[in-house]
Amino acid sequence: MKIKDILLVEDDQSVKVLEELMLKSKDYSFDSVDNSVDACRLLKDTYYKVIILDIRLDEPARRVDFERCDSVNGVELCLKIREAETQGLRPPAKIFAITGLKTLTTQANLCIAGFDAVFDKPFDWPAMFEAINLEV
Repeated sequence: MKIKDILLVEDDQSVKVLEELMLKSKDYSFDSVDNSVDACRLLKDTYYKVIILDIRLDEPARRVDFERCDSVNGVELCLKIREAETQGLRPPAKIFAITGLKTLTTQANLCIAGFDAVFDKPFDWPAMFEAINLEV
């Protein structure tokens, strides 16, 4: 299994470009995709120390399967990754949620779903880099 620092999953292209520029500015080793299907394909062969997931991917929510690579939203993908980790199918990773929904209830629910941290859009980049640097 290959090892990289970060997997970024963001469907908003303008936001994704900014996120990629910020990650490049810190010389992180990362892959970037815009949907859960491509993320799933990468996760089958690569271990990422940090996974940054947009929770509201513009995709229908359906059952996710790492072999079939079904399309899901960021929360469902996080749950599936955590399930695979629990079963010993992949090493644990830190998973960060990125969201435009800024309520405490949303943040609490994301932590319950298995996210290690929640970052609101627009990002507090120093806080994001601090969290990433603890893992890579």
